[in-house]
Amino acid sequence: MSDQIQINVSIDSILERRFSIAESSIIPSGDLAKQMKVNHLIDTEIDTSNHKLTVDAGVKYSLEEQTLCELIISVVFLLEPFDSLIRIDSNQRTISFSAEFMPTLLNVAYGTLRGVLHEKTKGSPLAAFPLQMAQIEELTKMNRFRVR
Repeated sequence: MSDQIQINVSIDSILERRFSIAESSIIPSGDLAKQMKVNHLIDTEIDTSNHKLTVDAGVKYSLEEQTLCELIISVVFLLEPFDSLIRIDSNQRTISFSAEFMPTLLNVAYGTLRGVLHEKTKGSPLAAFPLQMAQIEELTKMNRFRVR
């Protein structure tokens, strides 16, 4: 008998949670553009009753205190066999996974975020600042979990 688990993952939905973009006249160019900051968001919600895992991925471009662009999306994944993959200990406040699939799901969500941002900023001055690829180690460190 094998200890391997066959994991079935599918994307249930992709939702746009928030999008805003500043007027074109506010978006910097030249040397001022080098001062623009990019902040990332990665959060994961585990829905045990529906066997879903939702990864929220977001990005905010800002200059000083001014938000230039913000986008947050949710990618909802269906997982099976859910109970074999994710173990939640409410008393110890721990979550453990029986397989290393989280990096793949984070990459899918972040890649989706990059594509949606590209489409949303087409034709705007922000199109000159595509969202860079992220290191999976950084995304994993940033990721926070919620259980529902």
